[in-house]
Amino acid sequence: MASQRGAFDALPDEFSSSSSKHMHKLFQGRYTRIGTQGPEVDHAFRSHVAHHLEDILSLLQSEARYALDEELGWPEQWTSVPLHRKLRRIVALLTGRIFVGRPLSRNNEWLKACVDFTEDSERVKNASLKVNRVIRPFVVPFMPEVANAVQNLKRGEKCLEPIVADVMAQAKRNLVGEKRTLPKPGEKGAFMSWVLDYLPFNDPTNAERVAIDQLIVCFTSIYNTTRLLGQVIQDLASQPELIQLLTEEIEEVVADRGLELDDGENRYFPEASLAKLEKLQTFILASQGSYSDEPNRRQSPTLATYEVTVVLVELLQNYEFKLGAREAEEGPGSQTAMAAWKEPIPDGVVMLQVRRRG
Repeated sequence: MASQRGAFDALPDEFSSSSSKHMHKLFQGRYTRIGTQGPEVDHAFRSHVAHHLEDILSLLQSEARYALDEELGWPEQWTSVPLHRKLRRIVALLTGRIFVGRPLSRNNEWLKACVDFTEDSERVKNASLKVNRVIRPFVVPFMPEVANAVQNLKRGEKCLEPIVADVMAQAKRNLVGEKRTLPKPGEKGAFMSWVLDYLPFNDPTNAERVAIDQLIVCFTSIYNTTRLLGQVIQDLASQPELIQLLTEEIEEVVADRGLELDDGENRYFPEASLAKLEKLQTFILASQGSYSDEPNRRQSPTLATYEVTVVLVELLQNYEFKLGAREAEEGPGSQTAMAAWKEPIPDGVVMLQVRRRG
């Protein structure tokens, strides 16, 4: 696979105008704020994500190791894992590490607010679709699912308040003569600083705007990346011969001096090495079409694709996994298995254990 740096020069699918309108309608954005992000998000992605791609890849891989350790542990025997639930936390950690920064990105209250908001927003979507379109506008505002989603959105905003205050203060200092500096990925409030750079100065709504933009970016990442990653893992777990094939491909890239050291002396796969994982990328793209709410969704790689790739590389290197008993009996393409990825609950299940070496 050739270098995909150019993929980030365009607005990610999740934030395109047509997709935002679709998400706003699907998730009742009038209340959840999903799909309300403005062009400042587009500009932030165009200007900063591609420019810092190597830094982002290093951060993703370091955080993926931490996230898998925290959420999956190192089971010596086959252990049932509620996959979707775990993946939400893992993806929340990855996205937060890049855009929010530590220590908040690992704060349990923040993670819970992000994951709960995502799950409640999915429940809003599912519940509202069951209501007749004619009366939907009159029913939706009073749904308990909407109240829960709004409550968790406010919890997320509360968690962001100290960082938002710092971001706003730094923006003011930049205007009174101090050298203009914007944080790199992984630094505190990075994404909100990037977004603020494209908003009108002294607009009284800026503080709320950057917080909402940050929360919607986190929601979108958790919602889309978790579903893609879960689908890929379930597809892989049903085909053990592919697990072996992809593991061998990773080992070949590593053996071919495929790892580099970041500033913290941590080993990671740079963009050029990830591009050599052609079989893995092909498998991800093949799985991608089976879960999307948007059948015409673009198939070119996005930040979500890199997040999925990074987690899969860590999984394949360190764990063995297979379908849970029920999923194995019914098959990954069964209605029950597919429903697990359409609803926050029930969850898909895989069996997991530490990979045995040698």
